[in-house]
Amino acid sequence: MKVILIMDRKTNQEKWKQIIEQQRESEQSQTEWCQEHQVNIHAFHYWVRRLREIQHESSNEEISWVKLKKIQPESLNAFPIRIKIGHATLEIDELFDENMLTKIVNILLSHV
Repeated sequence: MKVILIMDRKTNQEKWKQIIEQQRESEQSQTEWCQEHQVNIHAFHYWVRRLREIQHESSNEEISWVKLKKIQPESLNAFPIRIKIGHATLEIDELFDENMLTKIVNILLSHV
C-alpha cells in the first residue's frame, strides 16, 4: 500500500525554501547537490522559479536605484572582497562606503 502525504501550500513552500537554501549554502552546483540529496532537479528548478514569482507577487516595493560614488583605491594591489547575493556579485575594495554597501545589500536581498 502506497502512502501519500499531502502538505498544505504553505508547508510545501517552506520545505522547498529550506531545500533551496541548503543548496545555496553548499558550494555545489544545483545538479550536483540534487543528485547527492536525491532531489529531482526539475522539481528543484520549478520551485526556484515558483518561489521567486511568489516573492515578486507579494512584494509591493519598487526597485530603487542607489547612486554609487567612485572611490580611487590608494593601492592598486588591494584585493577586492566578493559577495554573492542571488545572481549579483559585489566587489568591495578597502575604501568602501559602509552606508552605501548596506543600502545595496538590502536592496539585493529584498529581490533575491
